[in-house]
Amino acid sequence: MSEPLHHQPAVVLCEAYESLREGLETVLQGHYRVTSARRLTELPPLLETVTPSILIVDVDDQSEPYEALRRIRETCKTTPILLLSREFSLEQQLEAVQQFGNVGFVTKPFSLEPLLEKIETLIQGYSSAPIRRRIVRVAQ
Repeated sequence: MSEPLHHQPAVVLCEAYESLREGLETVLQGHYRVTSARRLTELPPLLETVTPSILIVDVDDQSEPYEALRRIRETCKTTPILLLSREFSLEQQLEAVQQFGNVGFVTKPFSLEPLLEKIETLIQGYSSAPIRRRIVRVAQ
């Protein structure tokens, strides 16, 4: 029996590409309460009504992604953020972690299983995430 919807973690998804956004919504709705937007500018009103367990944000085609993330951080100070993009340089990753803290990265195109593991890792925290338990189990 699945968990009641109000007990499921809330995911706020911001993805510009409609087909990818709809596909992710469909997959994630089996495990999370999902609210979505097309652009970063649509997030502030959503964040007034939803307290997310994680924000999943497409930063491709955003003119000022870090400025928008700074504004989001004012509302969601400790919420994990998973950034989606076609490319992340090491410098961009370091800058984002330094500025925003609890941030993960997934490069497009991506496989579904690693994406789901990354989401769960960010929601649960690195110390209790499923992938960590598997690694510890293998190492024992």
